[in-house]
Amino acid sequence: MVDGEVLQLRGRSQLHLSEAHYFQIVRGKTASLFAWSARSGARTAGATSSQADAIGQFGDKLGVAFQLVDDVLDYVGSTTGKTSLADLRDGKLTLPLVIAVKRRPELAVDLEKIHAGDLTRIDAVAASVVRSGACDEVRERARNLTAEAIFELRSIGESASMRLLKGVAEDLVARLG
Repeated sequence: MVDGEVLQLRGRSQLHLSEAHYFQIVRGKTASLFAWSARSGARTAGATSSQADAIGQFGDKLGVAFQLVDDVLDYVGSTTGKTSLADLRDGKLTLPLVIAVKRRPELAVDLEKIHAGDLTRIDAVAASVVRSGACDEVRERARNLTAEAIFELRSIGESASMRLLKGVAEDLVARLG
């Protein structure tokens, strides 16, 4: 998790706009936290090693999906309690931003200005990110990852705990509307 945080902090001074870099941060931070928490909870509850691994995989995938949902909500969430455009303003790399710049390379110029402290372009860049369709693509990826996370639970067997985990995953993507 510390390595993921260090990568993210470096991104505030050096702009890296690749999906590989983005996912390295997400896997290092959010996904690893979710996976560790899920696996630890499973072990504490007496799960077998293979069950704990499956639940850890559930946590890993759900952690990535959680971050994707959070990224989308930074651009289009209005009733989430999260301050809109906070990630963009803070210089945090988000997948919608990476995809939008890939589709519209000219956004990189405005992004460099924002990164240098000129916040006057935030609204224009955010609008371009949404118009690019990047948020829609990331929504779909989050839904797919959530389905994959739920699929990881198949080997555990039906129980109240598994239904609860499945419900948590479903509630996550329900935030996307």
